Amino acid sequence: MPRQGVIVVASQGATAVGSATSGSNGTYSIANLPPGAYAVGVTPFANSDCAPEQLSVTVQSNQATTVNFECTTPPGSVSGTVLVNGSGQAGVSVTLTQGANTIGTATTGTGGAYTIANVAAGSYSAAITPPAGTVCANTPQNVTVQANQNSTANFSCATDFSVSLIDPVPSYRHIVNGVSAETCTGISTTPARAGGTWTTTWTGPGTVGVTQRTGSLDASGKAIDRQPINQVGTYNLNVSVASNGVTRTATGTVVVTAAAGSCPLP
Repeated sequence: MPRQGVIVVASQGATAVGSATSGSNGTYSIANLPPGAYAVGVTPFANSDCAPEQLSVTVQSNQATTVNFECTTPPGSVSGTVLVNGSGQAGVSVTLTQGANTIGTATTGTGGAYTIANVAAGSYSAAITPPAGTVCANTPQNVTVQANQNSTANFSCATDFSVSLIDPVPSYRHIVNGVSAETCTGISTTPARAGGTWTTTWTGPGTVGVTQRTGSLDASGKAIDRQPINQVGTYNLNVSVASNGVTRTATGTVVVTAAAGSCPLP
């Protein structure tokens, strides 16, 4: 395709006698050359190869002499890794597209690495097929490939999970005649996300003190949260759990009456 901004120089021996820069359609013109023999050379643009870079020509009086150059840009590549829970994942399909066209595909090997070679310079979209039971936050992603260079597209995935409010289910303990008491909930993840970060937020008519807390799930992917209260009424609960870049939520409601509930003792 035509290339703008390429410098072309006409020389006789070691002396440059004229030069021009190609325009938007790739054409150039070096005027007012006396008849004679010349070497006409092109300066390759970045990451290009022009073969040959110089041609010998003879200029005739009152005639135009044509010298064309054919330059190519070497292809680039796209490579990277696919991680699941921080470890390389083999066997994941990676696809590189441009619009509706598939440009190349690859499958990750040991350590989660892949390479898609022979990619022409341009803008692309790289995407993976998430491994079963995982969530991948950064697919697809835009990739710009430069000639004769490698571009990187890494993907980070994590095991998907759900959050349940069990062990115990949302409940309350010991509220009689306005005596201070508490609501409570168990937080459980499936599959277990040991070490995941949980956050609870309680709202209701008689919350006491801090109403939002954060902690870490135990080795079984569970936790219990307690909210001090001092009134009967309806209390709402929002829970979020974050693990390896994935966040899942759950909600619950506790209706507190003037009787002992079922929260376990601390």
